[in-house]
Amino acid sequence: MADLAENDTTADTAVRRRSFWRRRIVFPLLLILGLAFVALWVQRKAIADNVIGDYLRARHVQATYRIEHIGGTRQVLSDIVIGNPKHPSLTVERAEVVVRYRLGLPGIARIVLTRPRLYGTYLGGKLSFGALDPLLFTGKKQPFALPDFALDLDDGRAVLETDYGPVGLKADGKGSLRGGFAGVLAATAPKLTAGRCELSGATLYGKIGIDAARPTFDGPLRLQTLDCGRGSVQLAQANLTAQVRLDRDLAGGDGKLAGNTRAARYASTVADALRLSAKASFRGGELTASYDLAGDGLRQAQAQVARLTAKGSLRTGKGLDWLRLETDFDGQGFHPGPGLDGVLQRSAEGADGTAIGAVLRKLRGALGREANGSTFTGQASVRRTGSLTSVIVPQASLTGGSGERVLSLSRFQYLTDGGGIPRLAGNFATGGRDLPRIEGRVEQSGNGGFTARLAMASYQADGGSIAVPSLAIVANGDRVGFAGRAIVSGDLPGGHADGLLLPLSGNWSGASGLALWRQCAELSFDSLRFANLTLQRHGLTVCPARGRPIVRYAGGGLHVPAGL
Repeated sequence: MADLAENDTTADTAVRRRSFWRRRIVFPLLLILGLAFVALWVQRKAIADNVIGDYLRARHVQATYRIEHIGGTRQVLSDIVIGNPKHPSLTVERAEVVVRYRLGLPGIARIVLTRPRLYGTYLGGKLSFGALDPLLFTGKKQPFALPDFALDLDDGRAVLETDYGPVGLKADGKGSLRGGFAGVLAATAPKLTAGRCELSGATLYGKIGIDAARPTFDGPLRLQTLDCGRGSVQLAQANLTAQVRLDRDLAGGDGKLAGNTRAARYASTVADALRLSAKASFRGGELTASYDLAGDGLRQAQAQVARLTAKGSLRTGKGLDWLRLETDFDGQGFHPGPGLDGVLQRSAEGADGTAIGAVLRKLRGALGREANGSTFTGQASVRRTGSLTSVIVPQASLTGGSGERVLSLSRFQYLTDGGGIPRLAGNFATGGRDLPRIEGRVEQSGNGGFTARLAMASYQADGGSIAVPSLAIVANGDRVGFAGRAIVSGDLPGGHADGLLLPLSGNWSGASGLALWRQCAELSFDSLRFANLTLQRHGLTVCPARGRPIVRYAGGGLHVPAGL
């Protein structure tokens, strides 16, 4: 019995102790916490306003807004104005933030923006969004990363004032910024100017998205005109489709580009239409691309091409300080341009009635016939570093409509620094039905420029002929010198020649033009006739002098008709 009484006493004591803790400790604590919660709930807007206001003020950001709702998982602000109210950097009609609770501090799960309007500048190579800069550009040198929350964007618009002109943007979409975001983007630039280039009527519209934290774009880009002035690039009615996938840090990306232009011009070369298909990657300031280009109706003064295609690769360095281009090209319908054809026509008319005129008429006619149905093919490599540009053509050939080879190049090189005569090297040959056959070799000289040696087989027309057994050309600086010999047979102005060996000697420069025979020239012949005067199998010495040149006849064989 005593034990039972003792146990009852112990139990009563424990009950009294628990009651004491509930009445004196737990209940008051719960009451205090409840009152605190009620106080916080009542003052939640003021507390939220203080937190937001303190955050913005600490970063010297001027802002006004109205708090519509503050709840446990949802907060709504409206009439948001960031910056000077007269010229704000950002306005948002309504912003809703959905909070996500997890271990540690709560985070943002979703932001819903209704009709945001953003205003920025890109001037002097610096991007700025005015009063938002302290929030966007913190100075921390960390790789860019998209925030880990979802975004609902309803009728978002922006205007960016740049050194080149204004750009307007409009965007809508929703989804996670780390993957799953989908929407549309439109941009327009009525007029952009960069240096000598002026771009008008540029528009862009397409789908935007984010896949594995990599932003994407897929849609058309259109240009009304691109004009960089005479002697440079000009485009009209360019329609392109772009597919772009940026890297996570936005520092590079990959893309595809395909489209066409109605008309294009580069320097003196004009194209009726161009078509382009390309793949490109841009990282570390370097561009790597592969391309497939086709052009129709290419024209310039010296040549015309009905169709040209080129495929290859392109690489450029930072700031385009270097360029590497590889290409395989082919085409159809190669015709002499109006400039070359006009020179041949006028020269033939000026030498009418002579062997030279007959040869030029035959040459012009043969070029026109071989041009119909002609094709060409080849490879080329272009290198540019600074002002130094080199072009290497391992092989290229032009085949005429007759099926015969009209022109071939092998191991041809072109090197220029933008001034003076370029340096050339390589082998070339011409041929074809009724065309002269010329073989030559060009070598670079040690002091710049080049040296060329060529020979032309006898080319006959209307009973006359011209052959060039040898001709050497030396180019240095802005001066070109040449020396060789030609053999002419046929009618001459006022006479006729058989086997006339004519020395070729002179020079040309941009300042003084063409100069021939600065020294005495020895002319030999089988026969030479002027009017009724015939000279046989000897030579003449022609020496330059003021007024008329001095002519000396060497040897006999001088026939003077009776009565002369």
